[in-house]
Amino acid sequence: MRKQVQFATESDLCASFIKHHESRGYVAYAESCGFDILLVAPDGCQFGVQAKKSLNVKVLDQLLPSSHCEEGPDYRIILVPDARGLHRLCDALG
Repeated sequence: MRKQVQFATESDLCASFIKHHESRGYVAYAESCGFDILLVAPDGCQFGVQAKKSLNVKVLDQLLPSSHCEEGPDYRIILVPDARGLHRLCDALG
């Protein structure tokens, strides 16, 4: 079983995520377009990332498209260090 990494702050979690993806050619924009991170793949595909230290309904709500903004990233991601059994719920929500 993989050891769970602990992050002291949400900023530490984001920094680790950004470092990992930038080393693979992605470009990350912190606090951009209403997301904690806007991640752009080498092919231009965009990912809006909401990062939290724990998953809850508020985080899920933040990922829903806004009624006043029709445009957005190609994909929306929840970044949490431990989903604690909520993986199936996230899969069901797409």
